[in-house]
Amino acid sequence: MKAITLEKLDIDTTKTFKPEAGNGSTVDHRKTIAMGLSQVLADSYKVMLKVQNYHWNVTGPKFFMIHKMTEEQYNNIFAAIDDLAERIRAIGYLSPGTFAAFNKLSTIKDSDMELDENGMLKDLVASHQTLAMTAKAVALKADELKDLATADMLTGRIEVHEKFAWLLGSLIEELSPKKNSK
Repeated sequence: MKAITLEKLDIDTTKTFKPEAGNGSTVDHRKTIAMGLSQVLADSYKVMLKVQNYHWNVTGPKFFMIHKMTEEQYNNIFAAIDDLAERIRAIGYLSPGTFAAFNKLSTIKDSDMELDENGMLKDLVASHQTLAMTAKAVALKADELKDLATADMLTGRIEVHEKFAWLLGSLIEELSPKKNSK
């Protein structure tokens, strides 16, 4: 297949990109990306459940702040889950959609109901960081395989989860910067 450049766009070359071929991707490439996206989807679902669980069950002096922040986060993640699943379908594979599949695919550990608010915050920070790292690995692979739509989608998710980790981390007392008392 000839490379397409902006300087010399070959109209005949663009005809070789057939939708059933995944816009130029090989079956192996699409399968690799679908498997990676499935893990990001599973991790996202488990993080969403964890965020929602802590939203419902947090207690302590930071209750309102954590309650509000986690509500915004699980709503954001819920919308992203649909986009991830639809991207898997768009490249020709079935999206995982059961708790069993998510548990098998995910690297995110389940919530610990015995945690205090600081423990919940630490757990959420670690979960968002793990999800961002998984998304980064898949985005880099998608970019390598020239699946720019997937790489772009995941780049946005990386930014979101890094921001969520930072916001939650700012509420953890031992991680928050100390002000100079002088």
